[in-house]
Amino acid sequence: MLHQARALLGGRQTAAVPSSDAEPLVIDLGCGKGDFALLLAAAMPQLRVLGIDANADAVTYASERALAAGLTNTCFRVADAASAT
Repeated sequence: MLHQARALLGGRQTAAVPSSDAEPLVIDLGCGKGDFALLLAAAMPQLRVLGIDANADAVTYASERALAAGLTNTCFRVADAASAT
């Protein structure tokens, strides 16, 4: 699962993609404006939450919401989940 998340991000390491498979990671594919990802990140700070959506405007909005809420365990990226292999 972790390598699939990195593939969606073009191999880039991010704050929300842990360097170890031992760290819990939740991936919200088709996250839209981040409602579920943000709720989960706030409720369970021990998790790392990665929101992925093809809509750049929605990802920008979700990222701004995470920053405003002070959530450091989540990030959002633009990617097309259908093209990941």
